Formats: sequence, C-alpha cells, structure tokens
Amino acid sequence: MTTATEGETIEAVIRELLRAAGEGDLATVEASLADDLVLFKVGHVRGREDLLTAVRDFTARGGTAHYELSDVATKVEGRLATSRFRSNAVIALPGEPVRRPRWLESVELVRTDRWRITFYHSTEEASS
Repeated sequence: MTTATEGETIEAVIRELLRAAGEGDLATVEASLADDLVLFKVGHVRGREDLLTAVRDFTARGGTAHYELSDVATKVEGRLATSRFRSNAVIALPGEPVRRPRWLESVELVRTDRWRITFYHSTEEASS
C-alpha cells in the first residue's frame, strides 16, 4: 500500500524533473535520473544522455516549457515505484507558435540515495 507521503514524494520528483527540463536546469534533471535511464518517447527508445542533450539544445534555442500533471496514480513497493499520469504542456520557442501538447506518461523509479527515474514512457495523446 502506498502512503500519501510516499506518493507525494514520487510526484514531487516527476514535477521537479519536468520543471527543471522546461527551464533548462540540467543539474536538477541529472539528479532526477538513474544512470541507466531508458526513455520511450513517442515511439523512439532513448537514454539518459539523449534526454540531457535534448534539454541542453532546447534551452540553447531559447525554449521554455511549463507542465501540468493530472490523473496521477502511484504505487510503491519497497525500493521501486511506478507512476502514471497525463501531462499538459505549454512550450514556447522563439519565432515559433506556442505549442500545447498533451501526453500519456508513465515512469518507474528506484530509491537509491533518493528516488531516481529509471524508465520514462511518453506518448502524445490523440486529439479528440
């Protein structure tokens, strides 16, 4: 059984990762990820360095993003946790129209010195 505190801690890790990615805070992004991260992003398999490079490039292009989560469901079993949720984003890049994508996402986390994301799955939600 997942306690409210455990669930809130997991959700805070996810929210902090997304905040940091949207603001180009690489140190916080790195601290949120396990070294062996596997990222399934819209049909592509990526890793930790791919995610860090994407954040670095997005920030260098002047991009910003803000994320809101909903429908969060989290389960903790010992040192492992899973969470699934929807995310809505507002993504701005200079010279481009603001985008407002929605994703269906899930993460797996492992507790070492802190909770770290070891698997991240993200697929864009189909328009109704």
